[in-house]
Parts: sequence; C-alpha cells; structure tokens
Amino acid sequence: MKKIAELTAIVLLLLLIFSRCAKVGTINGGPLDSIPPVLVSASPKNFSTNFNSQVIKIRFSEYVKFKDVSKQLVVSPPLKQQPTVTPTVAAKEFTIRFRDTLKPNTTYCLNFGNSIQDNNEGISLENFRYVFSTGSTIDSLTLEGRVSDALERKLDPGISLLLYDANESYNDSLVYKQAPRYVTTTRDSLNNFKFEYLKAGSYKLIALQEKTVNYKLEPASEKIGFSSTFIEVPNTESQQLRVSKAKSTFKAVNASSASANRLLIGYSGTADQVQAEILFPKTDLKPVVTKIPGKDSLHVFIPQGKKDSIGVRIRSGAYQKDFTVKSKLQASDSLSISAVKAGTLAWREDFELLSSTPIARINKELISLTQNGKPIDFSLTEDFANLKTTVKFKKEEVAKYVLQILPKAVQDIYGQENDSLKFSFGTRALSEFGNLTLSLKNAPKSPLLLQLTNDKGKVLYESVVSESQQVFFEGLEPNKFYVRVIVDTNGNGVFDSGNILENKQPEEVIYFPELLDVRANWDVNQDFDLRR
Repeated sequence: MKKIAELTAIVLLLLLIFSRCAKVGTINGGPLDSIPPVLVSASPKNFSTNFNSQVIKIRFSEYVKFKDVSKQLVVSPPLKQQPTVTPTVAAKEFTIRFRDTLKPNTTYCLNFGNSIQDNNEGISLENFRYVFSTGSTIDSLTLEGRVSDALERKLDPGISLLLYDANESYNDSLVYKQAPRYVTTTRDSLNNFKFEYLKAGSYKLIALQEKTVNYKLEPASEKIGFSSTFIEVPNTESQQLRVSKAKSTFKAVNASSASANRLLIGYSGTADQVQAEILFPKTDLKPVVTKIPGKDSLHVFIPQGKKDSIGVRIRSGAYQKDFTVKSKLQASDSLSISAVKAGTLAWREDFELLSSTPIARINKELISLTQNGKPIDFSLTEDFANLKTTVKFKKEEVAKYVLQILPKAVQDIYGQENDSLKFSFGTRALSEFGNLTLSLKNAPKSPLLLQLTNDKGKVLYESVVSESQQVFFEGLEPNKFYVRVIVDTNGNGVFDSGNILENKQPEEVIYFPELLDVRANWDVNQDFDLRR
C-alpha cells in the first residue's frame, strides 16, 4: 500500500508539472511596425539631371507592394503611355520602365501617391516622388490652390489639375483633344493641390473631375473649372477653382419604334428646345417631342396609321440628324389620364395630371373641382414637354377635394377624347408642417434663387427672390435642410454652369453654414448673411 501511495503521489506531481508546462498562452511578436518603407537606393539617382535612361531601378528597406499604382501614379508632364512597374508582387527592388520617348530639357516628376506600402501592415510611403531632368537643371517653381464644386457642398477628392502653355498656339478647345504641359491631382478631403517642378512661364489652369483619367474633357460626364486669365509662374497666390458640369451640345444617338405612333430617341448632351420634323410619309400632323424623366431619351409622337417606315429629322439649334425607322406591328397609344400623386397632398404640393399622349385642347367648362362638396375656383397650367397639367387652387386645411372631368373635356393631338374621370384627394393640418423665414442680409442686386436641399443635394423647395430680402417657406415637411442661394446673374431661374469656350465662370452659389432643423408646428426664423 505504501508503494502504491508513493507511486500515486509521483504521478500526480508529474501531471501538475506537465499541466503547467502545457498552459496555453499568447505569443507576443512585439509591437506592430508603424514606420513607412524607406528608399535605400535609386538608379539613376533621384533628382538626376541629363537623364537619358528608359529604365529606373528603386530599392527599399523592406518588402513593399504597389497598391493601385495604375490609378495613383501621376506623371508630369504626362506621357501617352504610363510607365510599367515590375514585379507586381511584393519585393524590395522594382523596375520602372518608360514606354514613351522623353522630351529634351524637361523636368519630369513621377508622383506615386500612397501606392507604395509595406507588405505587412500596409503602412504607406506617402507621396513618394521620383524627379529627374533630361536637361542640365531641374525646374523648381510651384503653384498651389484649391478646388471646390460650384453648386454642391462637397466634392470628391482626386480632381485632375492641368496646366497648358499660354503661347500663340493655345486655345480653349485644347482641353477636349490635347494633353497639357503639367498635371497633378488633389489628394486630401479639401481638394488642395500643388504643382511642383514647374518652369517659369504663362499658363492656363484647368481642373477636371474625370470619370476616366486621360487629362481631356469629356463634356457628357465630367465637370470642369478654369482660371479666367492666364497665370504667370512664379506665383505665390493661392488659386481658387470651381468645377461645374460641362454643358455639352445635344446629339441624337439612335431612333427606334416604341409604338405605332411614338418613336424613342436616345441622345447625349443637353436636350433644350429639341424639335422633330417628319420627312416621310407626308403628313399634316406636327410631331411633338416630350422628355422622359431621369433618362437620356425623348419621345416623338408621330402620325398614326399604317406605314412601312418613317423618316424623321431631329433638330436642336444648328444641329440636325435624320433617321429612318422601320415600322413594327405595334398598337397605337390611346389617351389615358392619371394622377401624378393620389391620396393626400403635402401643403406645398399641387395636384397634377399626367397624360399618355400630348394634349391638344382642354375644355375647362367640362371640369369641376369641389372642396368638401362645394365648388371652388381653380386654374390649369400645362407642361407640354412633360405631358403634365397642374391644377392650381387655394388649399384649406384637412379638406377633401374631388376633381370631376366630364367626357370630351380633353382631346389629344390624334383627336382622342377622354371618358368620364373622377379624382379624390385631400390635405393635412398645417400643424403637421413647419414654417421657415429667411432674412437675407447684404444681398447682391442680381436676382436670387433660394433653394432648400437635403444632404444629397436634391432640391426640395425653392423660391425666386427679386426685390424682397425676406423669404417665407410655409408648410414644409419636417426635415433638416441645407440652404443655398444662387446668384442668378442672367435671371433665367436656373443655375448656369461655366463654359470654358466662352470663358464664362459658373454662377455664384452661397451656402448657409449650418443645417436648419424645421419641425412640425415650428416657426424657424433665420438671418442669412450673403456677404462674400
């Protein structure tokens, strides 16, 4: 028994020792690396002069990787083809190979942005630049400034900045077709920029918000800002540019048959005052062009009747294009009228009707509007381009309305008439809405367009201000609003973007610095100083 007890004690002691040795713990590999990679060597050396190589070799203190180098590498002056960087995997040494012929007596800057990162923690070597000159000196002048959006509150970073030589061959159309002398890009949230290693001279400064970076303006999809005058370098002033959507000319792209009496026209550019003409077959009907909300397409209403094909000419200003569209076995559009919004109206909403075909005539004598069973006065406003008719009347709180349209009150361009129609809708109590009064201080003498927007920039309410310096918004849906004032220089009631070909800057936009909270049954009074 004594031996068994001794053996048991020994076994328990061994188990205790092994359990302590096998205790699970965390392996501590030391603190994380927070130091960015360091350039150890470059051949040819960084900031070399009389550079005549097609290959650059660079070596770093640790294994690094190039992340999104095709997007982040900015070469100035720009090359037709970007240099290649190999290998594409993590390494200490990399080869940069040029695929273009370098210009003589020119200072080049390769800005890698934040693409160079260590292979473990991803710590970036920020804004690493490799600079060289194919001549005997490196140009050292700079030009800096900031880019903002002319209309919106925010502007995404990554704006391309271009400098063109302001010599005898310069004209403002070069931004559409030719690369500039120098380029850089904005990299911070404020869209500050800085050109470096510039040669003294006179330049045209341009900013582009590009969809695809090629340093050329694509007016259908990109924004542009530009200096009104040439800029002399050296220059210590901070340059301020405002980008706006480039207004592109209208172009009809294609035409197809949507129904027996309607064509669908795809287009690019701005569809202002577009007209259509029937080339064949011969007809007395004048075609009607209408817009399709939210799409780059137009409807052209054409004559009814059997036809093998139809010829149509689309015209906007001096532009015109002809199409021949083959007919299909399709039904014609019949006249139908519906409410844009049924049910209950917000206090500032109008009751609107939408027709399926263009309206030629409305007999108001065959239309009535009642409020809680009693007839009231109303007026009709037609928007032919959008196939809408607005019913205007004086609203009352918590009221019920009925719009009655008798047969033959409405006739479209094809002679089709409506059947009997009845629309019921109502209003809510004013206590469900809020009111906002804005008192404008130091307002310019130009007409003003005051807009309330949401956080995405969508215009929810607007008011044209001509003489009064106080603007009253009654019956607003409870919300938080951004307030902006457009200085409507030409008084056309819309924001006008810039035009580089006319050297015309975008209209000025002034934002109230704070978000305004308008709640139900609240009256908000706010001063807005427009001093610039």
